[in-house]
Amino acid sequence: MSKTHRGRLIVVEGIEGSGKSTQATLLYEQLQENKIPSVLAREPGDTQTGETIRNALLHGEKILGMTELFLFSAARCEIIDKVIKPALGSGKIVVCDRFTASTLAYQGYGRGISLDHVSYITELSTQGLTPTLGFLLDISPEISFKRIKETTKDRIENEDLNFHHLVRQGYLDTAHSNPKLWTILDAEAPAHEIKTQIWDMVSIQLNIDNSY
Repeated sequence: MSKTHRGRLIVVEGIEGSGKSTQATLLYEQLQENKIPSVLAREPGDTQTGETIRNALLHGEKILGMTELFLFSAARCEIIDKVIKPALGSGKIVVCDRFTASTLAYQGYGRGISLDHVSYITELSTQGLTPTLGFLLDISPEISFKRIKETTKDRIENEDLNFHHLVRQGYLDTAHSNPKLWTILDAEAPAHEIKTQIWDMVSIQLNIDNSY
């Protein structure tokens, strides 16, 4: 049985095709099975404004990297205000599919925007909110993009491999800079193995009886 927990923010990150959305969902389902109050969120999205921004970012016209930065940050302001903070305030665990590391990786490393500028805008959009635990599903773009069907690629997925290599490096640099927060996982491993690795870490963090 689970105990009463204070609200915590757990983020799952990775490039396209890494399996991060699958693992975020599996973690949320595991928390639910253990009767731990939890919420599954995704960036950008989960609010009316966020979903509108998501559609523009992924399926709209070509835009500047700086425009991406502001739009992702605006969507983050909304999801933090309407979804994440209320859930954390009521003691729930929030599992978030993407968070601030994505902005640093995609707009900082991928688009080449000054990391100082990215950090400043990110600080404004989050009001200092940071994750409790982060999981980076690491995989090479060459392998990950074999998982993505050509007909379903969005605007960012259609960027060339060099862009996605820069994004991957951004993620790795972020994770290596804060090993207490981040756990890097091999995204080429079977999904059930990754699920177990994540749950082992989360159950320790939340002091859950792991003999389920």
